[in-house]
Amino acid sequence: MSSSAPDHPAPPPASGAVFLSYAHEDAAAAQRLVTALRAAGIEVWFDQSELRGGDTWDRKIKTQIRECTLFLPLISANTNARAEGYFRLEWLLAVERSRLMADDAAFLVPVVIDATTDAGARVPDKFRDVQWTRLRDGETPPEFAARVQHLLAGGSALETGRPRPVQRGEGAASAPKTRRIPVAAWAAAVAVLGVVAVVLFPKKSADAPPAAPKSAPAPQLSEARKLAAKADAMFDQNEEAPPATLDLAETFAKQAVALDPQDGEVRAVYARLLTNYLSLGYDRSPERRAAARAQAELATKLAPTSDEAQVALADIYRFEAATAAEAERILRAVIARRPDHRHALRTLGHALRRSGRNEEALAVYTQAADLPGGDPLALHNLSGSLRSLGRLEEAEAAVDRAITLHPHGVFLVRKVTIALQRGDLPAARGILEKVPGPALVEPLNVYTAMTVWLWSREPKKALSLWQSVTQDYVEISSFGGPKDYLTGVAQWLDGRRDAATNSWQAALRAVEKRLEAQPNSRSLVGWRGVLLWRLGKQADARQALALYEQMSEPNLAPGLGLRAMAARLGLGERGELVEGIKRGLRPSASDTGSAIRFDPDFDSVRNEPWFQALLAEADAKK
Repeated sequence: MSSSAPDHPAPPPASGAVFLSYAHEDAAAAQRLVTALRAAGIEVWFDQSELRGGDTWDRKIKTQIRECTLFLPLISANTNARAEGYFRLEWLLAVERSRLMADDAAFLVPVVIDATTDAGARVPDKFRDVQWTRLRDGETPPEFAARVQHLLAGGSALETGRPRPVQRGEGAASAPKTRRIPVAAWAAAVAVLGVVAVVLFPKKSADAPPAAPKSAPAPQLSEARKLAAKADAMFDQNEEAPPATLDLAETFAKQAVALDPQDGEVRAVYARLLTNYLSLGYDRSPERRAAARAQAELATKLAPTSDEAQVALADIYRFEAATAAEAERILRAVIARRPDHRHALRTLGHALRRSGRNEEALAVYTQAADLPGGDPLALHNLSGSLRSLGRLEEAEAAVDRAITLHPHGVFLVRKVTIALQRGDLPAARGILEKVPGPALVEPLNVYTAMTVWLWSREPKKALSLWQSVTQDYVEISSFGGPKDYLTGVAQWLDGRRDAATNSWQAALRAVEKRLEAQPNSRSLVGWRGVLLWRLGKQADARQALALYEQMSEPNLAPGLGLRAMAARLGLGERGELVEGIKRGLRPSASDTGSAIRFDPDFDSVRNEPWFQALLAEADAKK
């Protein structure tokens, strides 16, 4: 637990406030620091509540971190010991905001409250670029409060050179030496930015003049395109960006559109950003889908010859069966003109995978990955296709290539999924321990990690991760259903039967509320049956699951099929389910067999002789 709101009624966001972020084990030290700062007249946002999660809480911390003037993370042995926690989400939000600030702007003010060393601290790299303060056990001298007041008043941080940390009692540090950046490095950076600007936003006119001499200055981007480029950089090279990153990118995209509503290329960036909310499962509401489509279609009207606008339109079209073929046609036309268009290639790969054409997707992802300089995201996507086809060694090799190009935590998570598909839980746990905390913010990655701990029968670790997911109803590629269902499973494994029952009842209420609006949803009917089974209402569960079997739905919620099978087994059904289990235990392109072996949903039949015999038969055929 860490801070997200004051311990008194929350004031409206205001400049001049300090946001204090801490692990709940450090609450006493945090309270001492808060008391000293408030005594100096400094407003501190500091939460002592034990309640975390939910949309209200999520919106509150996003607003406060976006509006605060200084962000003070408390670093300690306790934060080092925790690979996940709400404070790590807060740290990620703060780092994302700081990336858009000037190098000498004062915002991050890390405070170490024990003997944790710089080298041993598990913190974001961005924290290491600024000066740290050491306040043993949160004891705060007047000098530190004065320094905070100075920074709140707009004083220059002068902290970009990573000087020695301030020792307790020192207060404000001496001015650090600034880090000198070689002229060649500056020149390379400017050149890269120039290339990005030209590729992302080519001139609108079809009658472009001849290329200027090399010595001519690069064309200046409009303010709208500069903001759009900021937004694009935050999500285009991070296809699994966390919600906070997309929210910040959306702020810039909206500002860009407001500045120049007639720029089709700016709207194309905004459209692709909106589509990312859909593809990542953060927001699949009809309103979000309609907004993405409207922006993409308007982009193509404003800039009909723009490849970026065409790709944005195809990106949203690929989600609908009625427009999927048109999406593929558009993307292939763009690639015919520009075979090196990485985003068009990746989007075409996604469209092909969505239609079940994994072999074709492999070729497209490989084409993107083999472009000069490589493409780690294409390799990541390539790995997913190979994993779907059961080609696990090749899938892991593709991930390793991606990690070589860019050692991002999301690629390590993909290695975890490969280990799970192999049924190698020790390997999955070993890889998971190496995944940095910020990578375990995005719901899909959180779900993967939670699966490892549930299958390993370590429910406390599973719960610690799952509580960071703020959606009440999760919709990701591996799981589509009420968050509280999995919360209840973990609580049940932890021996907290009453808490599990309460969670399953909450999940059932969420499902039944959705059923009122979607009475013909097979997925919701199936979830209702699974939850009724968990709650011991066997007759109602049988009726709901029987209806679920009779209904049809082209895109069943991911993860529901196996849970419905487990529920029916738990209700004493067997029959054709035995053949389904046998098929699932065969070497295949999915991790169904591993789920049957390890998932707690199958615990109700795990020790029955017939089930053990099926496992033994499958092992003998390996």
